[in-house]
Amino acid sequence: MRASIRQFLITLLLGMLLKPADAQFRRRTPTLAFGLQVVQPLGQYKQLYDGVPSGLTGNFAAPVARSPFELGLALAWGSMGSQNEDVEVYVGDDESGNKIVSPGTLRIRSNNYRYLFLARFRPFAGAVQIYGDVMLGAELI
Repeated sequence: MRASIRQFLITLLLGMLLKPADAQFRRRTPTLAFGLQVVQPLGQYKQLYDGVPSGLTGNFAAPVARSPFELGLALAWGSMGSQNEDVEVYVGDDESGNKIVSPGTLRIRSNNYRYLFLARFRPFAGAVQIYGDVMLGAELI
């Protein structure tokens, strides 16, 4: 029983090692993806904002020669909320020294932008592709 389990594990390990080697001979194409992102507010932001921030994201990755590695870029935009408030705007003083105000609307919009470098390990090039990403980038608020 123990020998058969060991033989099964060795066969499984060899299969997992040989399958990525076989995948390197297949032509790999670049990948382009788009998506929707939804964020759950936390902490003080959750107390101040009543809503669900959402946005759009996209990435492009291209294979590095015939290796299982890909390099690419990812971009994301997110709306962190908006607020409108009616205000009175000081225009100036009239001849008798009284303040002149005009009604207006104060609009606050908050957007979030992310620019990321993408490194992907994609060992299998078949109908089902398991992969892992590492991202490094900057966020502008």
